[in-house]
Amino acid sequence: MRTLSGLKEFIYTLEGLGELQKISMPVDRRYEIPAILHQMGGDNAPAIFFERVKGYTMPIVGNLLGTRRRLALALGINEEDVAAGKGLDLNKKISPFLLKEETERVVLALNSESDIQEFLPVLTHYEKDTGPFITSAITSALDPVTGITGRGLHRIEIRGKSDLGISLVNPPLSNIYAAHKVNGTRMNVAVALGVDPAILIGSVLTPQEGVDKLASAGGMVRSAIATVKAQTADVEVPAYAEIVLEGYIDPKEDEQDNILGEVSGMYVGFSSPTIHVTTVTMRRNAVYHGLLPHGAEVDQLLAFIFGLKIIPRMKQDFPSIVDIHFTPETFGSHIVMSMDTDDKGDIRRAMTAMLTFSNVKKAVVVNKDVDIRNPLEVEWAMATRFQADRDLIIIPGLKGPAIDPSAGPGFMTTKQGIDATCPAQKGFGRIRFPEEIQNRLPYSINELNIQE
Repeated sequence: MRTLSGLKEFIYTLEGLGELQKISMPVDRRYEIPAILHQMGGDNAPAIFFERVKGYTMPIVGNLLGTRRRLALALGINEEDVAAGKGLDLNKKISPFLLKEETERVVLALNSESDIQEFLPVLTHYEKDTGPFITSAITSALDPVTGITGRGLHRIEIRGKSDLGISLVNPPLSNIYAAHKVNGTRMNVAVALGVDPAILIGSVLTPQEGVDKLASAGGMVRSAIATVKAQTADVEVPAYAEIVLEGYIDPKEDEQDNILGEVSGMYVGFSSPTIHVTTVTMRRNAVYHGLLPHGAEVDQLLAFIFGLKIIPRMKQDFPSIVDIHFTPETFGSHIVMSMDTDDKGDIRRAMTAMLTFSNVKKAVVVNKDVDIRNPLEVEWAMATRFQADRDLIIIPGLKGPAIDPSAGPGFMTTKQGIDATCPAQKGFGRIRFPEEIQNRLPYSINELNIQE
């Protein structure tokens, strides 16, 4: 359990644990910072804090949740419990509480000459993006039908000096927008940037209908989230958000087309309405959270989110499952499972069940002696234990990942399952060193003092 506060406080925690690397040389928010985040975002890479952004006083932090360890720190659980969500109560709800005393914030009322990009270092990620995109903001709006605040993580383009384009394709905000379109009424919104990472994680989980995502996020980590009232929109926002942009959407206006390099590693076009920003509030010495769309941080988030839905159910239905891994950079669509069974029927049933989840496009099953997080070992298993005419299943016409650019209408796709297991008694078994030798040599070659 951890007390939720803000992004800045989490950064201090990471620094104290040696999980943060600071970059002091001046860097550009256009392409350069995203390229650095991509290059430095490998296994066990630290969070990266860019102290000097060219043209800005506001620093940028990236790769914040790029490892399972930091995801665990954000959630207040043990690292080994992240995959199955052990220690989290996904059904509990703790309502956010309104701070009696307002936090110290700078309030900027914008006019026709104001330009958001003069003070906000929004990243331009990829060469064919139509502009800078905010990718880590929680947008909130009041539902005119239920009176409940809807929230979500939606990509937002800087469209003009004080105009933003927001992608509203997922509920609850898509439903709220649709209701305003029917009524022809303005949709007031508040966009919170730089929130406590537990709030960011909670914003992409699917809550019960009619439940504020802040209540779900608070229940998940057993800690109520502090809020403050927005200046203009009739909503409460996370009290310690680094930046809050407030404004409105006029549903009578035409939507515009935009392109962003997405989590799939492909460019995706979409139509979006315009937010007209009227007010900005910021914490003093605010920090901007740059979330790379196609990178380690999103990989970890997707693996966690899909894992909560898939892993407990699969292990309950198939007790022989040892472990499940989401292959990085496949946006949660490729799965590797290890199983402790020689029953080929059970293996095939588990593989088929895995492919029924809409986000899964490919499932590989291996024996428990294979390290499912080592792609070389998985490839070795397929090279030595798999025959396509016997161990491959192909299922066409299933609903696949919504962000798969190769999918057909309605996100219909063809899925494949690969059984790369072999019975324990078959052949001579896998080569190994004697166990006593393996136990005596737990060091890397660089740590050995080799004498000539």
